[in-house]
Amino acid sequence: MDLRIVKTKSLIKNAFLELRKKKPIEKITVKELCQNAQINKSTFYSHYNDIFDLSDTLENEVVDNILSNVQHPEYVLLKSDIFTKEIFREFMANEPYVSVLFAESRRDILVDKLKCKVKATIIKNQPQYKNNTSLDIILSYAINGGYHAFTDCQKENSKQVIEIVAKINRSINEIYEKLVSNNEI
Repeated sequence: MDLRIVKTKSLIKNAFLELRKKKPIEKITVKELCQNAQINKSTFYSHYNDIFDLSDTLENEVVDNILSNVQHPEYVLLKSDIFTKEIFREFMANEPYVSVLFAESRRDILVDKLKCKVKATIIKNQPQYKNNTSLDIILSYAINGGYHAFTDCQKENSKQVIEIVAKINRSINEIYEKLVSNNEI
C-alpha cells in the first residue's frame, strides 16, 4: 500500500479515536474529524463513506485482531472454558480500542461481530451447522452472556470473573454434548 495512504488513514484513525473518547459517534462530524486530522473532506471521502463506515472499519479491525489471537474459536462448542479465557485475554489486550470504539450505543456491536465471525469459522469447518438454532443459542449464551458478565463485574476482580464465566461456559459444553448425543443438533 502507498505510504501516503497509510499515513492518511493513520491520521484519520487517530483523530477519530481522540474525538470518540470525548463524544458519542452520533455527535462526530466529518468536518470536525478532518480539522483534527488536518486533511480535506475529499481525502476523508476517498477512503470512507461517512463516520459510521470509518467506525465500522475500525471495529472490524479490533474484532479481527481479537479473534486472530484466539487459537481455536471452535472451542466455544467443545472447550468453552479455554475459549472464554482466550477471548477475555484478548478483550483486555485490546481494551484501549474496545472501550473507545464500542462505547455507548456501540456496546453490543462488539459481541454481535464476534459471534458472527466465530459462527462463520465454525460453519466453514463444519457446514452442517449453517442453519442450526442450537448453535445460535449456544453462541449467544456463551459470547453475549460471558461478555456482559465480564464487563459488568470486571472492576471487582477480573481474574475471578473470568474463572467463573469460564466455568459457567464449560457447563454449556455438557449441554451441547447431550444435545449432540440425543441427535438434537
